[in-house]
Amino acid sequence: MTTSQEYFMTVVSCQSVARAAEQLYLSQQNLSNHIKRLEKRYGMLFVRKPRFELTLAGKALYETLQQIRILEQGLDTRLAEIRSNREGILRFGIHSVRARMILPGAMAAFREVYPNVQVKLFLQNTAHNETMLRDGRMDLFLGVNPQHDMDFEYIHLSDEPILFVASERLLQERGIRARQGTIPISYLSRFSFLLGMPDSKFRIKIVETTREAGIELSEKMSVGDYELQLMLAAQGEGACFCDQMMMPKIEQINREREEGGKLRVLGIDGLDATSDISVVVHRLAYRSDIMQAFIESLKKAV
Repeated sequence: MTTSQEYFMTVVSCQSVARAAEQLYLSQQNLSNHIKRLEKRYGMLFVRKPRFELTLAGKALYETLQQIRILEQGLDTRLAEIRSNREGILRFGIHSVRARMILPGAMAAFREVYPNVQVKLFLQNTAHNETMLRDGRMDLFLGVNPQHDMDFEYIHLSDEPILFVASERLLQERGIRARQGTIPISYLSRFSFLLGMPDSKFRIKIVETTREAGIELSEKMSVGDYELQLMLAAQGEGACFCDQMMMPKIEQINREREEGGKLRVLGIDGLDATSDISVVVHRLAYRSDIMQAFIESLKKAV
């Protein structure tokens, strides 16, 4: 891409010429001159009032430049492989909680093959990872219930059952004696819940599937960190949900809690839903040997 095109991408990312100029360490006039050069060729690219918005020409240019950026990065990776230096940079997105569960094992296996590759981690949720992957600012991410998009490819790793979690004391207070490790879905109406943030794909999946079953969840608190949800649940703050991947953390919490404060993990009769754990890559991205080895390490760890 040309310098003007790169600058245009930054303007779109910042949704503001002023903020983009500050990020690029340019004067607004200098940046505006670059945009004017592009507009001489492509036409008006965006309007600023009443809010920043791309024109049809601007949207077409932006989507094309996203693809060009990904293809150029793939070329750089392929040339590095030709040089056979077994070095490079891999940009990977994952939720911070799942990173603590998965990455130690995955990185140990990956480092046996590629000890000198620099791995840049982005600890954020699936929605943010989708945006960065589409923009060419990320190579791959571990998604939970990712929204299927024709621009992406999905490598399915696991279907994780969605589990109900509450302290023993809270279950007793609600008059529940779970048998055979499950509770009926109707019992969820007896609890207030610690749920993820509104844009969490895990939360969205839970809310949608329980609503389909006629259950409206009562939210007591929005907590973006799932480990913190479990810790608060152990204190009786409310019930929460988790997937099977979180079981080691629950076992750790229970070792530190007295009776009554220990967490019980139960299946939910009538909730036919799982979390789709997948690695997501851009369909235009070059699947390098480094990326493939990292994906294989994630498969083993999950």
